[in-house]
Amino acid sequence: MKPARTMGLMLVPVALLAVTSTAWSAVILSHSGADDPFFEGWDEIIDAGATAGPVIDDMGSGFDAWEVKNSSGTGKAGYFGTVALDATALADIATGGWSVRANLRIDDTTANGFDELLAPAPGFIMRLDEADHWVLLQLTTDSSGNPIAQLKGGTGLQNVSDEINISGSGYHTYDLRSQPMTTLADLYIDGSKVISDFDIENTVSFPDQFVWGNWATGLSGAGYWNSLELETAPAVIIDPVVPGDFDDDDDVDGADFLVWQRDLGDESSLSTWQTNYGSGVGLSVAASAVPEPSSFVLLILTGLGCLAPRKHPSIS
Repeated sequence: MKPARTMGLMLVPVALLAVTSTAWSAVILSHSGADDPFFEGWDEIIDAGATAGPVIDDMGSGFDAWEVKNSSGTGKAGYFGTVALDATALADIATGGWSVRANLRIDDTTANGFDELLAPAPGFIMRLDEADHWVLLQLTTDSSGNPIAQLKGGTGLQNVSDEINISGSGYHTYDLRSQPMTTLADLYIDGSKVISDFDIENTVSFPDQFVWGNWATGLSGAGYWNSLELETAPAVIIDPVVPGDFDDDDDVDGADFLVWQRDLGDESSLSTWQTNYGSGVGLSVAASAVPEPSSFVLLILTGLGCLAPRKHPSIS
């Protein structure tokens, strides 16, 4: 193991600087571009088999980044922030929540080839004992390099979300946010909510911890971290409206047609629904398993026809 550099007492003021009596929407810890996280106030552990270093204009993207890579699967690399929160910051979290927002590119490779193993290589871990929060964002890629994201949370990280498939192998922004005054969290990717009301309640007392990098052994992959921020009381994200989503559940499916039929009934809204059918969060796979809009409408209308009252001949 590479000897860890330590910041000693320097870490504490870095963690506390942004927390003042006016700490509303305060950045507690952060990383930027190709800057060495050690000099930004992070402690580090870089095992044998793992590497870390600056990357300028990564892959011609225009983004500078800090590479955290494990190419052997035998070591791990992580950057640790002491989440030292005073009473004002905790009050801000209670009323406004917290967010961890990172812009990064994923390159998941293993010594034995692609394995699609979802693991925190790369990813980040957020644990706040005072708020009873514990959650992990873990990232990998598919065989084409498109990222896959998943959350684990709660006591022992036993709650597991669905896998979220992301289009495009370049940089994406992952924004994990707690819901104020709850033990629930939401995940946004590139500004769109992809996981809602995820349970992160931790009932076992542990020290506060915030770790990012490739913090797992026996796993391989690389993350290119352009930016990362831990913030209290972040500004609210306004979800983009999904046209045709008449029941306001972030997707366009058969349930929206039923709302149209019951409450709307105009041709313009029906056309909007047909055009956007299958859009929204989590429908890239599910939409392929349901009928096309025209077929779905025909099935609905046929079913309604069967339910219509029949006239019976009178018997004189």
